[in-house]
Amino acid sequence: MNSTLLNSTLEATAPPFQAVFDFLSLSLAFAENTFWSVPGSAILVRYVKNSHQNDPYRTLLELALGLFALFTILSRRTRTDRSAKNFVDLSEKEIDELVADWTPDPLVASVPESSVDNQLLSSLPIILGPVGPRVKLASNPNKTVINLASYNFTGLAENEKMKETALETLKVYGVGTCGPPGFYGTIDVHRALEANISAFLQTPSTIIYAQDFSTISSVIPSFAKRGDIIVADRLCNFAIQKGLQISRSTIKWYDHGDMSSLEAALESVTREAKRKGGKLTRRFIVTEGMFENDGFISDLEKLVELKRKYKFRLILDESMSFGVIGATGRGLTEFSGVPATEVDMLVGSMARGLNAGGGFCSGSLVVTEHQRINSATFVFSAALPAMLATTASAGMYLLSSTPSIFAALQENTKVARSILDKLDHLIHIPSDPLSPLIHIQLANPPFPDPVDQQGILAQERLLQDVVEECLSTSGVMITRARRLRGQETFEARPSIKIALTSGLTKKEVEKAVQGVKSALVKVLGGSVKKR
Repeated sequence: MNSTLLNSTLEATAPPFQAVFDFLSLSLAFAENTFWSVPGSAILVRYVKNSHQNDPYRTLLELALGLFALFTILSRRTRTDRSAKNFVDLSEKEIDELVADWTPDPLVASVPESSVDNQLLSSLPIILGPVGPRVKLASNPNKTVINLASYNFTGLAENEKMKETALETLKVYGVGTCGPPGFYGTIDVHRALEANISAFLQTPSTIIYAQDFSTISSVIPSFAKRGDIIVADRLCNFAIQKGLQISRSTIKWYDHGDMSSLEAALESVTREAKRKGGKLTRRFIVTEGMFENDGFISDLEKLVELKRKYKFRLILDESMSFGVIGATGRGLTEFSGVPATEVDMLVGSMARGLNAGGGFCSGSLVVTEHQRINSATFVFSAALPAMLATTASAGMYLLSSTPSIFAALQENTKVARSILDKLDHLIHIPSDPLSPLIHIQLANPPFPDPVDQQGILAQERLLQDVVEECLSTSGVMITRARRLRGQETFEARPSIKIALTSGLTKKEVEKAVQGVKSALVKVLGGSVKKR
């Protein structure tokens, strides 16, 4: 009896519910067909599926952000409703008064008038004619001064073969390339230069860049990304610091030139990785061959030993050492007797040792080809002018075929150090004895070390007095090392920078450095007496 009643009840109620279900089904099918007919709907569905599969919280977050954006757009606060409570109704007079009282922020931070660099802007030495070991200044065109301020270590700046090569290339190829390397900016002389550098350094492959500063600052972020680990020397140059910053990697610093500090940092990174477990990360050591900030030369043998032991990759910036040290100018690898293939990425400058322009990165074929599509500077910057490519190739040929250039450079370096080392009571020289780039610091600065900004300013004034005294009395042009104070990761001590050259004879260097010595004694000796 009860079952019969239940069946009759279901039969009576089925048609109305069935109609509702049929309507919903048809509506859903219509909506689905309409959605799939919209262009790009398949891409959206695939994106949502992949996003939800990898991280469902991300899908919820994106949905919440979308709803928030929609709410913000529809909010009354975004409408130009003058009667809304979020607006203050001002009269024309009040508006004019507010505009008159408003003072815009300065475009750049003001430089204190007491800054040494600020005081020098109107009195910088201006060179007349080409830059070489002997130059004339606009302030006194009749007097020739010795130039120990320019990076003309090998004397190629005035080499006639280099000039002839530049003029011949200019006639054939013109001035510039008018395009990035990957967009019809690559020409035959670029490929020839890359092959020449690889042959010179005995590396598998090379990629060239149009500007030396942006080379290392682009190479680093091409390989190191967020989550990777970089162990770097504290005194790395500003270009390396920018590359580290752009990479967004985790940076670990080790004491300048201290291999025991480096090993402790590598061991700490390795131990931490084992403790946390998880996936392996890319790990790099970044340092310089010959440091731009103080002339210190790295221990490459120890660097290679440590990078092998702890499974790190080594990025070596030879911007100051390529074309400068070694029997034939091949840089720190030749200087240390270590094959260039032991360095994962060897970065150098063609603007300093070769007196041409641009930079390069040498390594395996995988390393260089990766940069052609992943290096921001290579992809977006105009290619190296043909004239600089051919002169760089000519410079390498001259260096490899004329070892007497480096013999003369080392002799001049020894002469200069033999004179300056006698002033150890006044100055401190952190540079390697074989470095043709010599930095001179105050031996006992009257300010604590590390010094504060006032101490830095006082030291820079003393050193600038030495520079000016040297030029006016002895006719020798040297320079104070310039820094971007407040922008660098670690503040380097103020110093005078001397760049020796093989373009001068031994007697000329001896006379010039004696003039530097006299200026140091006169200025710094007086400051010591005052203290």
